[in-house]
Amino acid sequence: MKSKNFFTDDDEILDIRWDNIFKAVFTKETPESQGALSRLISALIGYEVSVIKIVANEPPVDSLQSRQIRFDFNKQVRLNGRSRIITLELSKLDKVIEKPTDEMSYPELWAAFFQYLTDKSKRNIINEIMKKEEGIAMASEVLKRISKDEIEQARLLSELKYELDMQSRMTYAKNEERENIAVKMKNMGLSAEQIAEATGIRL
Repeated sequence: MKSKNFFTDDDEILDIRWDNIFKAVFTKETPESQGALSRLISALIGYEVSVIKIVANEPPVDSLQSRQIRFDFNKQVRLNGRSRIITLELSKLDKVIEKPTDEMSYPELWAAFFQYLTDKSKRNIINEIMKKEEGIAMASEVLKRISKDEIEQARLLSELKYELDMQSRMTYAKNEERENIAVKMKNMGLSAEQIAEATGIRL
């Protein structure tokens, strides 16, 4: 597949690092989405894999209730029941992005794509990366369509806002619970130091 949809400086692209946008790009039932996912997994684990089917073990992605969907990937490779967690440390890419794209490993190409896609000053490098890695070109094509689709964009941003609101409510509830515990401890006669040590709150 040739990379024809290169990004220009004028393109406004959604941030693929957002959880819901990442899922929207890599879990669609399209050849581009499944091809991109196959190439991403292959780059990360060092084995050639092909995604056959994506099985959501929670509610469908279109549901506004589904914030933390996890996906099982059925691959054409046996890993003997073992699994491993692979982390791309995007914050450590300052030196990687300065390398010629010919010298970047496949995981580095993907990591640079994720980290710098929305940085317009790096668009030329991103376009070079798309030429080097077919899966990134596929992911870019899906992402560009999503970014141009105002309805899809509004839905994804609404999901993100809902997720952030839920996290804010949970943080508020935890803080309120800690304050209630601190007040009860004070009423029981415990010292300010004991309360602070137990709850992190100074009364």
